[in-house]
Amino acid sequence: MIIILLLLYFWAVFEYPFSIEKLKTIKYIIAKTLYYLVFLFLTFTIIRSKHDLQKFIYAYTAGLFIGVLYTIFLHAADGFSFENINYISSIIFVNHVFYATVIGIGIPLTWFLLKTTPKFSVKRSFYLKFLLILFLFALITSYTRGSWLALIVCIIFYILLNYKKVTLTISIGVIVITCFVGYLFNNDRYLDYASDYTTTIFHEGDIEGHLAATYSLKDVSGMERIYRWVAGANMVKEKPIMGSGPGTFYPEYKKFAIDRFRTYVSNNPEQSTTHNNFLLFLTEQGLVGFLLFTTLVIMVFIRGSKIYNECSDPDTKHLTAGFYLAFTSIIVCMMFSDFTESDKVGSFFLVSITILAKINQWNKENQLKSL
Repeated sequence: MIIILLLLYFWAVFEYPFSIEKLKTIKYIIAKTLYYLVFLFLTFTIIRSKHDLQKFIYAYTAGLFIGVLYTIFLHAADGFSFENINYISSIIFVNHVFYATVIGIGIPLTWFLLKTTPKFSVKRSFYLKFLLILFLFALITSYTRGSWLALIVCIIFYILLNYKKVTLTISIGVIVITCFVGYLFNNDRYLDYASDYTTTIFHEGDIEGHLAATYSLKDVSGMERIYRWVAGANMVKEKPIMGSGPGTFYPEYKKFAIDRFRTYVSNNPEQSTTHNNFLLFLTEQGLVGFLLFTTLVIMVFIRGSKIYNECSDPDTKHLTAGFYLAFTSIIVCMMFSDFTESDKVGSFFLVSITILAKINQWNKENQLKSL
């Protein structure tokens, strides 16, 4: 897993001479270098035992608790309104998507930390249970569909972990997604799903209407994603092997967009990108970058499940599940957003992989000791 992470980094460096905007690419490389130094190498160095993992989770969830509690207080004063959650959460968490995603990371960590807490530690147990309830409430009132889905997927994957069915499930998932994408682009069938500019709306103050619009493909945020995905697909046709260069999707994608998919938020003042991390790698770093990233994700899922089942210590096994499901939650959200370069989510993407690799090292050491 660590080797593929390093290959991704060196591929981004290799891409620099071929980038359409070298300044943006060099900024990307500098940021990625700092991320790797802190969240990969430093994390691998300072985490030395399961007690370090427990301390790490306590520290992470404590900081998250403060931010979430403050946001809930502000949201409560507004009557937990649907229309204002994006603004309220943006005070600390950029927007409601980031807010919900970091909560989605905190929930499995808190749950499995609780499972490692001795029964006689009443105060710790109470604190963690309170934290878990608070995070669940905050996730529900974030009104973020992707993170709701991620929580459901985490529950399913925990069951798959224990029944050792992750590899089979991932294999089926890859086949289904590949067939679905192939179906959409065969004979340009994706054009049949173009939005109607006059009917794609944001249902202000109406979560039920928002969900109904999602189902009927009339929700503006969902249709804007399709607008960018189609633009990204056209970018891939232009430079399939090398891509446009790391950090260059915006504003390049607008040259490849199709007006039939345009929505009234397509001006994109936030300068956000593809809303899908897999497509982002494909457009910016070409087929090689995409295959490296996809291989990394699949390997973490499959290898991570084996690491979990190889743990002999119950507490370490619970902690492994916590980081594994935090990674799972991130990947589900990455299907609808782009987080690998963000400090709040991209950092934990690296941390979760690093910690799984560290636990794998402990498992091997324990196996050697038992010989």
